[in-house]
Amino acid sequence: MVRDQVSNDIIMFFIVPFVIFSLVMMVITSYCLSIISSQITEPIIELYDKIKMIISSHQREKDEFNQQHGIDKKKIGGKEQKQVQSTDIMLNYRPRNNEINTLYLAFSNLTKSINVARNSLHEGDDNQALLNYHEVAQIFEQLKNREKKGSCMNNLGCIYLKKHQFNKSEDFLNLAIQIQQEIIVDE
Repeated sequence: MVRDQVSNDIIMFFIVPFVIFSLVMMVITSYCLSIISSQITEPIIELYDKIKMIISSHQREKDEFNQQHGIDKKKIGGKEQKQVQSTDIMLNYRPRNNEINTLYLAFSNLTKSINVARNSLHEGDDNQALLNYHEVAQIFEQLKNREKKGSCMNNLGCIYLKKHQFNKSEDFLNLAIQIQQEIIVDE
């Protein structure tokens, strides 16, 4: 009888509170995890939605342009190349996260600048191409993307060469070579 009483006391004073405490901690942990996971997944879902909007908007505009003008490919320099369109990204999306919206707008501006630079270069508007490649090069500098910056420097050098500005052309082409050599050394 005493043994049963001790056994009941142990269960009552130690095991039951431990089980209750464990259950309460599990509920609190589950609640905290659900809050943290929603804070992680919501920005990812929002970024995914924006990227999906960019792609669908770009495809829709490209299709509309091609239908309006009956152009699928454009001849440039004796070669056929796909028509490059400037992307006008839909901005009617309501941002829930300011960082994601900032990233989205930066990506949108970078895409537009690259497309305008390419179009200008292919259409022969060298001055517009120069402005846009300088702008894009600065963006790649801020992003620390040396490979893309080197590509911009190469394009700038070629445009200056085309404009018979040989000193500037040499400077930009040498900078492109220097960047590429640094990339090779770092790898």
